Amino acid sequence: MTTTTLDGVTDISVIDMWAPIVPSREIMDYVAANLPEELLAWLDSDPARADDTAYVDAVYDQVEAAIQDGMDRLAKRRSLPVFG
Repeated sequence: MTTTTLDGVTDISVIDMWAPIVPSREIMDYVAANLPEELLAWLDSDPARADDTAYVDAVYDQVEAAIQDGMDRLAKRRSLPVFG
């Protein structure tokens, strides 16, 4: 956290959101113990799959489709059109 001055006001704490996050052992243990089941489906323990282009492309397509589906659902809720 940093102290900054904004319009004559001092001691405003600011979190640098661009700072790299280096997880501690405790954080990694917590994540490993509490990873949602939905995310486990995306994990693969076979490192050889990283070299399998067809597999990587298939997983990429699944992730891209899931993200696009979420974006489409959010777009339906948007009240104003986006131009540009």
